[in-house]
Amino acid sequence: MAEDDGVVVERKHLEGAAHTSGRVENGDMVVAVNGTPVGVDLELAGRLIRGPAGTTVSLALRKVACAGVQGAQGAQGARVEVELERRLLPDHPMGPQQASSLW
Repeated sequence: MAEDDGVVVERKHLEGAAHTSGRVENGDMVVAVNGTPVGVDLELAGRLIRGPAGTTVSLALRKVACAGVQGAQGAQGARVEVELERRLLPDHPMGPQQASSLW
């Protein structure tokens, strides 16, 4: 697994922490969750990101949003660490029992 491998953020839940924080943009790449590299394994990334509402998760992101895009945080290609608090998303497609998420 290459250091820069990751899972690209394609969309976010409008009430999720990733969206409301303004620190995670569509196009950013999640390269590690709580220090664990995720490579291109979307299932692994999802498992590590989900957790009990109110707990914190740390994401290592490779910022790939273009400079000049409204709301973009961080220089293009920069690796940044973002800590977010998980929250319950009752209308999450996985159902409310699995809905403690960021997206």
